Amino acid sequence: MRFDLILLLSFFAIIVTLIACTPPPNPTPTLPPTLFPTTTLTVYNPQFVTTLTPDFSPSATIMPSNAPFNTIAISPPLCYPVGSQQRTCLGYINNQGDTAIGDVTLKANFVSAQENKTTKQLFTLEQRIIPAGEVAPYRLQIPNARLENQYLQIEVASAELSPTRQLQLRLSDMQGEYQIDDNRYQFTAQLENPTAFIATHIRLIITLENADGNIIGYRVASFENPLASGGVIPINLLMTPLEATSTIRHRITLEAFALESSPTPEG
Repeated sequence: MRFDLILLLSFFAIIVTLIACTPPPNPTPTLPPTLFPTTTLTVYNPQFVTTLTPDFSPSATIMPSNAPFNTIAISPPLCYPVGSQQRTCLGYINNQGDTAIGDVTLKANFVSAQENKTTKQLFTLEQRIIPAGEVAPYRLQIPNARLENQYLQIEVASAELSPTRQLQLRLSDMQGEYQIDDNRYQFTAQLENPTAFIATHIRLIITLENADGNIIGYRVASFENPLASGGVIPINLLMTPLEATSTIRHRITLEAFALESSPTPEG
């Protein structure tokens, strides 16, 4: 009798073990890992970025330039709300003349039609020299309160001819990559000095544009140390565009001058 009981209990134990080890008829599939788009120049994931809606302010006008600035054209500003108190307005200055210009200062006029009053604000370009036929970015910070019941006029306040010749430095291995996880645009390159002169006052202006050619951000990087003839330095810069877009392209401007102790560039 005891032997039969032990045999019966062993039989039930085998059955339970088989049931426990048998997979269910419709197993739940294993979820694949989350796949994100490859971080490239033209791909972004809006889940990770804050999209700011720009606007061409209908209250902003560009004043025509008179002599001697009639070869300078200003593009209308593209304005982005930054926080709740102010806007950042970006645009281009176009040097349509055949001579380089520098030290450009713009004037923003905030005109109140009701009070017949104008408030002026001067702001300068961070790019020191605009070669003939080239452009430079401008940036204007505007408190939102200043735009209430006022309209904006932008005009050239001053500029100078720039006879100083720049050194022609060179960028190689340029890469632009939009990083979706933290809304950063990374630019890497090698900066080379192929000239026979020591380069100083080196500045790199990187402007980001959307598919329409509008500025969505820029950065000016200055390099304190001179760069010897034949010298190479690595470039690794991060920028935060103001507009999340599926297409981002960069525009590069290099500024550099010969050190006084180095040979004088031939005229």
